[in-house]
Amino acid sequence: MKTFFAILAFLVFAETNVAAQVFISPRAVENNKYVYMNVVMNCHDFSQVRTSYATLSRLFGMYRKYNIIADFYFTDMLAQRLEWSYPGFLDSLRRAGMGISIHHRSPHALTFRPTRREAENPQLSMVTLFRQGRIDEVIAECEKWERRRVNVATGGLDSALGGYDFLEQKAGVKPTCVGFGISGNFDGDSLAIGAMISLKKLGLRATVDDHEGGADAQFPFMSLRGVLSRPSDSSITRWAAGTMRRDTFWWKMVLTPDADAYSPRRYAERIMSQVNRSQLTLINAIMHETDFSYDRPPFYSVYYVSGTSGATNPVPYDTNAFPTDRIIPWSQAQKDAIWAKYDSLMQYIGSHPNIRTITMQSLVQTLSDDRERSISREQCRNLASQILSGVQANAQGAVSFRLPSKNFYTIPQTTDYFSLADAYYALQRSLADYTRTGRLSESLNLRDIVPPLGNGAGLSANAALTLQDALSAARAQDSLLSLQIARNQYGGRMSPNVSIGGRLLNPVEYFALLARAYQAIDGGMTASTTALQAQQIPIPAALTPPVGDAPSQNGPSNWAVKPLRRLAAMPTAVEIDKGEGIKDKGLSVSPNPAQNLVTVKFTLPKSERVSLKIYNTLGQEVAHVLDETLPAGEHERSWDISHWSLGNALYFVRLQTSTLTQQQTLQVMR
Repeated sequence: MKTFFAILAFLVFAETNVAAQVFISPRAVENNKYVYMNVVMNCHDFSQVRTSYATLSRLFGMYRKYNIIADFYFTDMLAQRLEWSYPGFLDSLRRAGMGISIHHRSPHALTFRPTRREAENPQLSMVTLFRQGRIDEVIAECEKWERRRVNVATGGLDSALGGYDFLEQKAGVKPTCVGFGISGNFDGDSLAIGAMISLKKLGLRATVDDHEGGADAQFPFMSLRGVLSRPSDSSITRWAAGTMRRDTFWWKMVLTPDADAYSPRRYAERIMSQVNRSQLTLINAIMHETDFSYDRPPFYSVYYVSGTSGATNPVPYDTNAFPTDRIIPWSQAQKDAIWAKYDSLMQYIGSHPNIRTITMQSLVQTLSDDRERSISREQCRNLASQILSGVQANAQGAVSFRLPSKNFYTIPQTTDYFSLADAYYALQRSLADYTRTGRLSESLNLRDIVPPLGNGAGLSANAALTLQDALSAARAQDSLLSLQIARNQYGGRMSPNVSIGGRLLNPVEYFALLARAYQAIDGGMTASTTALQAQQIPIPAALTPPVGDAPSQNGPSNWAVKPLRRLAAMPTAVEIDKGEGIKDKGLSVSPNPAQNLVTVKFTLPKSERVSLKIYNTLGQEVAHVLDETLPAGEHERSWDISHWSLGNALYFVRLQTSTLTQQQTLQVMR
């Protein structure tokens, strides 16, 4: 039986002394295909595991029937119970090219209501730790919840493998994306940042930001706290139609008088008829496996919450309970109608010549990972100027901070985008280096840092400081960041307060002071003779973590949001024929995935000089396999990839002659 994988059409990278990155316009269309579809199934119900498995296995068969690759988001406990009862199911999804990611719904620390959770388990309460300012302990506790098994009877943790690590072990692939189910949690966004720090260390590359919201018209690929925020121009999930004034999930309407208006296939057809064919378009189609079986209020995919407030019940939890007052099974007619409409939608998606299904894993491999990259002195100079241009005083003398356009900084006439956190790190590191070497760095490497978990009160009035005060603070804060990063690869974070000359500055006040200090040093001033003014600047509302869910791409921003740049063409679905290797334009690579020995086959229409190279997803050459003149006809070459120390990752095999360029992906899995 034929299965389908995502393949990336490889971009021709410019050859320079250093491996160059050539960036593609975020909305650029390639191969005359103009719509990419992310089919998503959120998988929650660990209590009714037989029902979940029956639904998921049926969906799996449907996706394979219609040649669709889809993303599956598993809660920790459902993944474990599926593996206990149906071993190998997760791995079968991975082998068929499906995406596997993790979903934070109960039982997970982020989903507990803080007041109830503190009363039950104060020793585990991340909310309590966070409110006490014990941030390192919060992050350490978050990491436990990403790596250890939840005891559903107590709401605590066991020593066994769980969470992200469990999914990676059983599915054979690192989960690419996480969905946060933290709605209504007072400190949810701050705790989600703590969880994000831990998950990025484990390998996370994307997050569910807004299930159905639209991407930015100019920048569809937005980084939120250092990972891709799931992009979508539109969603075949819920909309307002017929007699409904508010958007409604289509599966709740299949047996109502508005059933025709809530046909997902017809809605997809309407979206496709309105697509701008000159630009790349992203659509998602999201459901939950529970939606095929029963109705429920929002966010009630677990069985130890009570009432509409969602407060957790006292332990031990009865995870076998089925609260029929809030979760109502569908009638058989309703189930049949939902399945029929979903099948029709998948058939339409799978057969449409201008729709290609993608997973988050394949998507992030087309994007530049900007968590760590270089920045020049000229760029730092430009950022300092832009920061200070945002510090403005009104007629009464009150100072405010105006966020840059789109809430991130751009360097004119370039594709360089820097978040506020990027600018913060670059200026602080430059000044810290100056205190050590006596000069500003001509270039430095950025690191991934996250916003402050909470914002300090800051100055009560403007304060006169010296340049030496600012330099001392920059060096101290740089040492703190370096210590955090050493402990956790992506663990650096901005401080909610910085002490300078006996005064506490909030992050924006310190941000502006860094820019002034950088301009002073860059202009040739010396620390011993220069006075600086620290201004009282309130934190803008858009930089204050919101209550409840994380901000959407087009909503309030934060310190770490910026566009991600496209590094490669978008993925498409192609055949793999019984392990013989991916075939494209006469070039094949087998086996694929590979461990050691790899064979490449290709055909030349005439005698030519042939170059065969391997690149990583950043466009860097990692191996030069072949460079010689070959006759016309079929050719075959084999090599041991361990010779080049290729780690477990996706690579690109590129064949080039004077008249043709062919490329193929190679997945290395040991």
